[in-house]
Amino acid sequence: MRRLILPGVFLLLLFSCVKKEGLPADEVLRRAARASQELQSARYMVTATADLERGETQGDLTLSLNGILQDGGKQFEFTARLAGDVVEGEQTYDVEGVADVIVVFDQEVYLRLQLLNVAPPHPLLQEEALKGFQGQWWKLPTPEKPSQTVTPNPRLLKAQAEVIEITRDRGLETMQQRDVYHYDVILDREKLKTFLRGVAEERGEEFREAEAEEFLKGFETSGEIWIDAETFYVHRLVWNITPAQKPVQKVSFTLRADLSEHNAAPLVTPPETFSEFSPLMFMSDESLLERALDGSTGLTTGGSTLRDAPFGRSSGQAELPAGGGPLLQEDPFLEENSP
Repeated sequence: MRRLILPGVFLLLLFSCVKKEGLPADEVLRRAARASQELQSARYMVTATADLERGETQGDLTLSLNGILQDGGKQFEFTARLAGDVVEGEQTYDVEGVADVIVVFDQEVYLRLQLLNVAPPHPLLQEEALKGFQGQWWKLPTPEKPSQTVTPNPRLLKAQAEVIEITRDRGLETMQQRDVYHYDVILDREKLKTFLRGVAEERGEEFREAEAEEFLKGFETSGEIWIDAETFYVHRLVWNITPAQKPVQKVSFTLRADLSEHNAAPLVTPPETFSEFSPLMFMSDESLLERALDGSTGLTTGGSTLRDAPFGRSSGQAELPAGGGPLLQEDPFLEENSP
């Protein structure tokens, strides 16, 4: 028996030392593009750092998104965390924010602001007014057009393999106990335009190719991607985005995204308790608000004055106080701003 076991162990050790041969890079990319089109769900963690400079304003910010995508990206949720500092003239502001976002049926958007701190307080940000907005779920108004969304769309995240060009093949590696192909890549502008054109057609919208071309020319991109050697799902990607030439305003990004639980991520469900959000909750001019409510400004909704409009109407179990919510009360802190 020992005579059989020892040669078997020797052969296993021998084969484990042999360098694994993989598929050609173009074939891996082709299979990865097909896998991304068929991917229905995944968990993702995105970390982006931004270096901003425009006139006397500079910023160094880090944004992280920890979330789930379902139905190929048509439904998703994430927790966003923002931290960093912004310099305006001689004043430096420390910024910290946490928010939860849920999108179902592609356009039904729910937002919960957990935290937003700016130190010292920014003159355009009224913390007392925001306190009435924090801590509960709000359903945002439905956009008039499908493309008018306020959230990042993870469909582009899962479509990375469709819009890149390989510049270097780093071979097979191991990641999360799985064999992966590792490549250096750049963004293929033509492939990206084709992808964006397809998204526009899917939504019945016009694709403005000249504007897209002009925008893409303004940036240089380089990155890396790790693709599963068996399933061809993307496990990780990294992007470095810098201005193509010295511009009036400087914007550079570094982004890293990790995807896991491919086709096994939890479901995305809307909150059971939420309130309807209206931008008028942040109006600061009380006289304008009163005229709008009375209809003397000509602002109406469906033939009714704004006083008849359901600004404070809530769904589920959340109830707003009479008058349309805490930010519509007579409050000396009201200023025109957005959360």
